Amino acid sequence: MRKLIIESTPSRTFTLREAGSQLATLTYDNWFSFSARIQLAGGTAYEVDPKGFWGTTIELKREQQVLLDFRMNWNGSIILKSRLDGNEREFAFKAKGVWQSSYLLQDREQRNWMAVKPDFSWQKFNYSFEIEAEDIYPDRELNDLMVMMAVHCANYYITMMSAGS
Repeated sequence: MRKLIIESTPSRTFTLREAGSQLATLTYDNWFSFSARIQLAGGTAYEVDPKGFWGTTIELKREQQVLLDFRMNWNGSIILKSRLDGNEREFAFKAKGVWQSSYLLQDREQRNWMAVKPDFSWQKFNYSFEIEAEDIYPDRELNDLMVMMAVHCANYYITMMSAGS
């Protein structure tokens, strides 16, 4: 199991680190936007954009090819459909705990692939995340990309729940 840290900056950037090495960044276009860019350490770049009139579906694209999409489900979970390795796989991103203070990424068989624990800093007024992740794909960069999408899901979930209260 990998233990990862996501650090955020006031400039809307979330940086994935493992053992001190920077593996990826997720940078939002502006505040209150779900549009973002993901840059992996190997140099590969991806776009994350809302789709549709209400923007309720979020797509991950590379060179206009949709590789993953997600949307909030009726029960409060987020359903991800990944085609990162050419095969379609479905995952659910769910809040867990009494206060829904952490999240799990599970497959259809309810196997836990990732645990995401947000930590809000009142001093910096932003979130950081502690993540424990199993490798889903044989390619390390695809696993790092899934971690960044899980962080995007957490940010999406936090924003949607905040807007609803």
